[in-house]
Amino acid sequence: MTYSYEGQVELAAVLPQLADYPAVQQALAAAYPENASRLLDAARKGDPDDELDTSIIDDLIHSDYEVALELQGHGSYGEFSINVCRFGPVYWVFAPDFDNVEYFTSLEAAREAAEDVYESFIVPDEEDDDTEDP
Repeated sequence: MTYSYEGQVELAAVLPQLADYPAVQQALAAAYPENASRLLDAARKGDPDDELDTSIIDDLIHSDYEVALELQGHGSYGEFSINVCRFGPVYWVFAPDFDNVEYFTSLEAAREAAEDVYESFIVPDEEDDDTEDP
């Protein structure tokens, strides 16, 4: 299923910002020892070279991230985490056994997408419960 949300972008749209991250620079230097500088310069200008295999950056994003927000879901196999993950300026949503929802330019946009996509699974946060105990 394909989703489209405000703040959602293609990877190419955030390449200019990602090109300045040391991990991205190191990954491209390893993959393109002769051409890394040229490819990074093109990415910084927002005009990535056709030679650039963006799956290298995509793999890096999905392996070297931090969890910026964790929601709890409940499915037929019990509880599971719905994570809004972050790598530099890029956010994405991950939940086990579901397709990732990628990429966002803000935590808020990614959170809204996660809440929409997984609405039927999200366990309400007890702190958000406005009912008072008798």
